[in-house]
Order: sequence, then C-alpha cells, then structure tokens
Amino acid sequence: MLTLLMLIFLAMASSAIGLILWREESRWALAVMEAFALALLVTCIITLGNDFVRELQRRFHVK
Repeated sequence: MLTLLMLIFLAMASSAIGLILWREESRWALAVMEAFALALLVTCIITLGNDFVRELQRRFHVK
C-alpha cells in the first residue's frame, strides 16, 4: 500500500508543478491527472480508515 501512496503523492506533486510551469494553452491533462490522484488518495483514506494514519506514521516516522 505504501507504493501506491507514494505514487499518488508523486502524481499530485508533478501535476501541481506542471500546472504552474507549463505555459501552453491546454493544461487539461494535468488537471485531470491531479483530480484522478486526489480521487485515488480519498479512496485509499476511506479504504484504510485509521490504518491510513498508521501507514503514514510508519512511512514518514511521524508521531
């Protein structure tokens, strides 16, 4: 599950950076990627419930 979470965070970060740096007219692909990554993150949070916080603490060593 941690690999999926890292992929989701990477997709959200790269699409946010792409939306800021990309100067072209059509940025819809990056917006769709951001929305899809956010939907995946919400799905993971709903599926894992309280285990989501435990997984983040385990991965990032946060208390």
